[in-house]
Amino acid sequence: MSIEYAIEASVEQVYALLIDPEYLTERSIGIGELSVEIELQESDDGVTVVRKRTAVRELPSYLAKIFSPEQEFELVETLRDTDTGKQASY
Repeated sequence: MSIEYAIEASVEQVYALLIDPEYLTERSIGIGELSVEIELQESDDGVTVVRKRTAVRELPSYLAKIFSPEQEFELVETLRDTDTGKQASY
């Protein structure tokens, strides 16, 4: 599956934000998440960003009986340099 977005910034500017722990933390807290931990793992061809986040989600009543509304998420994003530019995988 491929997704494309038109962004009024250079690839380098967007890439810099996607690997900036301060920006990623501000973005997560800004959308209402309770906490976030960012870990960067650098390699020869790019960076892997691991974000561990805690958020409260409204659950349907039948799920709220089983699960806590406070959920922990882990997102792993790998951003690489390729022959044709930058590539991201999730």
